[in-house]
Amino acid sequence: MEDDTNLVHVTFGGHDGADVGEWTRHSELALLGEKVWPLGDSSTFSGFLTRRTIGDLLVTDYQTSPFAGRFAPTTAAADYVQLSRVSAVGGEWTRLRDGRRFEAGGALSMFDGASLDAYEQWRSRRSTTLHVPKSALRERGLRWQSYHLPRFLDSSTTAHVLAAMLPPLLSGPAISAGESFALRAAVLDLMAGLRPQDVLHSSQAVSAAMRSRIETWVERAIHTGPITPADAAAAHGVSVRSLHRLFAGSDRSFSGLVREKRLEAARNDLATGTSTIQGVAARWGYSDVSHFCREFKRAYGTTASQFRADRLAPVAVGC
Repeated sequence: MEDDTNLVHVTFGGHDGADVGEWTRHSELALLGEKVWPLGDSSTFSGFLTRRTIGDLLVTDYQTSPFAGRFAPTTAAADYVQLSRVSAVGGEWTRLRDGRRFEAGGALSMFDGASLDAYEQWRSRRSTTLHVPKSALRERGLRWQSYHLPRFLDSSTTAHVLAAMLPPLLSGPAISAGESFALRAAVLDLMAGLRPQDVLHSSQAVSAAMRSRIETWVERAIHTGPITPADAAAAHGVSVRSLHRLFAGSDRSFSGLVREKRLEAARNDLATGTSTIQGVAARWGYSDVSHFCREFKRAYGTTASQFRADRLAPVAVGC
């Protein structure tokens, strides 16, 4: 049955269990593989499967009689990273395309959908999975390769928090557009914390290096005219959103950096040039000289007039 356009729940049982074709259709939509078949003597499947889309995220939950599955070379699962929680450990193996084979190593696991080849589940247990598009990770500046998959995450508090979010999403009421946006953002924030610690430390170092390069670029570009976030992002091959996120991890925003460098340039002009304060303000993008004077005093603890007077002969017009 369906109770909203994004939530689908199907059940099969007894003599009316799903045949292979029907279960294959539902499995493919749930990113469980393009080919599935029952194990043992049964020729049908019994159990349930629920799936829900939240924006571009997919959450699935199923429990069935024993079965096996295989992924096609062009599987849609290749576009996702999946985080799964099972109700009981054991009774399953997963084979990757490189030939490696994994027995269930814990209740929480994380796999790259593109690496999956085949699996068998000969023990009936419940499996709840979050499928996160790699495109969404890239959008947040997260490289899915940095997760070092596959991984088992039973010792990760972040993974347990993320897994605990899933059941309400599969049984709750319809999700509004605003809720969907907020839930997606929360999932991606938690996904950022699932990277291995060495990657987190490395990422912090890379962020610091990138900020340093952008600061140097701003110091040079400030002399050519106004600087926008789009200018800086394009010059460094990142999105505007990534640029702002980069500076969110520091003690100042990108606009704060530009303001600081602009005031530094104006201060140098006041100390060495012959322009009036109005002229210096206009040169560095301040159309309102009184606003420039307030910014200058806030930054340096003295007025622009007094600063110039301490270094040069007083000028006729000040603030």
